[in-house]
Amino acid sequence: GIVASLNARAAILASANPKDSSYDPKMSVVENIHLPKNLMTRFDFIWLMLDKRNRETDRRLAEHLISMYSESGMRAKVQPEVAPELFRRYVSFARRWVFPEVSDEAAEALVKSYTDLRNQG
Repeated sequence: GIVASLNARAAILASANPKDSSYDPKMSVVENIHLPKNLMTRFDFIWLMLDKRNRETDRRLAEHLISMYSESGMRAKVQPEVAPELFRRYVSFARRWVFPEVSDEAAEALVKSYTDLRNQG
C-alpha cells in the first residue's frame, strides 16, 4: 500500500464515556474507553476527566438543576436588584477606570482559601 504523510490543518476534539459507564482505575485509559488501539494512537493528546462520586456534591447539583425547572424553583427565583442595563454600564465603567491591586498577604490568603476549599471533598 501507499504510505504518505500529509500536513493536517485541523483539530479534532473527541470525548468518550468509559466502558460500562464507570471508570475502572485498575485498567488503562485505552481499556476503559474501549476504542481500538490503532484509533487511540491517532490522538496527540488525551485528557482524562474523572467525575468522582460524592453524595453531597451530587445531591446539591441535582437540587440545583431541579430548582431551575420545577414550579417551586421558578417561584423562588431571585429577581436582580439592579436593572440589567445599569449593571452592564457599571461593568463597562469598572473595566475602563478600576484597576484593583491585591496585596501579597491577601493573595496568599486567597490561594490558601481556594486550595482548602478544593481539598474539602
